[in-house]
Amino acid sequence: MSDRADALPRPLKGVAALQAAMNGAHFAAMPMLAILVTQRVEGGAAVAGTALAIYFALSRIGPVFLAPAVDRLGPWHGVSVGLCLRGLAFMVLPLAAQGVGALAAAALLGLGQAVYEVSLYGVIGRQARAQRDRLLVLNDQALNLGCVLGPLSGAALAWWSAEAAFFVAGAALVALGLGCTAVRSDLLRAPAMDHAEGIVMPMLRDRRFVVLCVSLLPFWAVFAQLFAAFPLLAARLGDAPAWANSILVINGLAGIVALACLGPWVARDRTLRILGIGLLLAFASIAGTAMVGELWVLLAFVAVFSVGESFVMLAGQILTARHAEGRSATAYFGAFKASAGVGAGLGAYVGVITAGDEGGTGFITLGAIGILSLAGLAFYVCSRPNQGRASN
Repeated sequence: MSDRADALPRPLKGVAALQAAMNGAHFAAMPMLAILVTQRVEGGAAVAGTALAIYFALSRIGPVFLAPAVDRLGPWHGVSVGLCLRGLAFMVLPLAAQGVGALAAAALLGLGQAVYEVSLYGVIGRQARAQRDRLLVLNDQALNLGCVLGPLSGAALAWWSAEAAFFVAGAALVALGLGCTAVRSDLLRAPAMDHAEGIVMPMLRDRRFVVLCVSLLPFWAVFAQLFAAFPLLAARLGDAPAWANSILVINGLAGIVALACLGPWVARDRTLRILGIGLLLAFASIAGTAMVGELWVLLAFVAVFSVGESFVMLAGQILTARHAEGRSATAYFGAFKASAGVGAGLGAYVGVITAGDEGGTGFITLGAIGILSLAGLAFYVCSRPNQGRASN
């Protein structure tokens, strides 16, 4: 399998371009969410942690419940709706002066992301396998590009006004959503699907896929620190809120470099090796963060963490698409996102508190739970059938 982006049809390249623009707009504001809520809303860190937990829970768990509706309406319609909801949520957040308002805006943001992601990955999952794997690599590269450009633009706006970053990001997302309504490609506007027999139970009977989702729960808890503990630490060590955006810039740059090296491994179907190495890097680097006392040291650990995170994200998506072969891609990706929601929701709440722990024991604990993920991955590998769609 070639990993060249130019082997993809133009509409699929357009999907990657959309992902880069979406992530750029999203991360122009998202790294400052915890800081904005902490500073503006009565309740401080507790409300900020709760808002992040609600956001992660809805954005990650929501897709599994939304998959049937998205399949009936057509995934590309969901892409447009999800973008508009996310944009509106960002524009409302700076106006939410009360705790309840901040939590409601976070819920709207999570719902919009859930609709968008289950729809977008439903579109990707319906492509032929050779094109799909290439698109997933390009997709993650595009997301990382957005992680670089978005926080940089957000940081520039934040020096003037943090609220401006949320308004500009929200307007950009709404514009993207409205623009998607004009797309007419048959590759993207796949026909609606009606699941008369349901889609949840057949998916749950895929036991290896369930093992994969459960084994990644500890990883999602540490993944959430990109938006919880890491930005708060960066803002404190750099003595300015805008330094929170440096986390996503480093994350995006490291991810671009990491994924550029993975093309040959993807072509040779080394997906499980990519996943295992990624988990080791992610958990080792999060544990090492306990020793951080300088901003540059934190950013170095974030770079290592980001390489591991990029490996895990790509491998997880490829495996999910293969388990979904011939079935509802929206349902499978929805379940994959749901496992992320459970882990990241808990991780975000704990991460805000962990960032204020001078002893660093919280980071060591987060690193130690990686043993559970690695044990789950070992079980997943051992249960691999000799033949079949889920053989990797």
